[in-house]
Amino acid sequence: MEKRFSSRGGMPRINIISCGGEKCSPGHAYGPAIRDHYLIHFVASGCGFLRADENTWRVGAGYGFIIFPDEITYYYADEDEPWTYDWVGYVGDDAGMLTERAGLSRERRVFTCREPEKMTEILRDVSGDATGLEMGEMAALGGLMRFLAHIAAGGRSNQEQHVQRRHYERARWFMDGRYAQPITVQDVADFVGLSRSQLYRVFRAAGEESPKDVLTHLKVRHACRLLSATDMAMDEIAASVGLASSQRLGVVFRARMGMTPGAYRNIRQKK
Repeated sequence: MEKRFSSRGGMPRINIISCGGEKCSPGHAYGPAIRDHYLIHFVASGCGFLRADENTWRVGAGYGFIIFPDEITYYYADEDEPWTYDWVGYVGDDAGMLTERAGLSRERRVFTCREPEKMTEILRDVSGDATGLEMGEMAALGGLMRFLAHIAAGGRSNQEQHVQRRHYERARWFMDGRYAQPITVQDVADFVGLSRSQLYRVFRAAGEESPKDVLTHLKVRHACRLLSATDMAMDEIAASVGLASSQRLGVVFRARMGMTPGAYRNIRQKK
């Protein structure tokens, strides 16, 4: 659904570009695409993945994510638990300011809140108001303001979120510096001072994949660089990314990239 509104009077200078909802089929994808407006999705059930700025986030029920103007993004539904989400897109002179005041940024593009059911309800009200003939514009814009206010409140909710963020950043610092070594998720949890289940919850609260998946991503990303830029043997590459053997590298690489390391090297080195 595409519908444009103009704000008048004392209302913020912002236009709602689109709004709606979708129950996605497994693997349903959108993009890569570039938009000229801000676009926020909020997940009511299931989960999916967002790719932006060369990063991937797993986004599940009770979380939302924002896409900024003029950036390339790609998102897709999980194969086993595809997401159902609602969205609202907006532009205008005040759009950037309101987004910032809600606490959203490229560093905090995945978010949660205190009352996720309320967020879904607000977005569905926005879609309903958008189709109304009488005062629909004002009601829809009011809904968008309430939605952004709830995001802002969620960002400041409690000390626990700040503690979780510190744990997450400390874990990522450890992983980013040591992923080329044969470290395990338990090593990461021990460094942070958490159990593995606690560490998992910290990563989910940050909108990330699981610690195991993040560690795998870092190893595969480094392997991709070595495959593209060097003629190192597969055993040497495996050792350089902290994997036990070329066989293990092949298993991990295929699961993440959908092809063997050798096939990837052939494609990259032909360019």
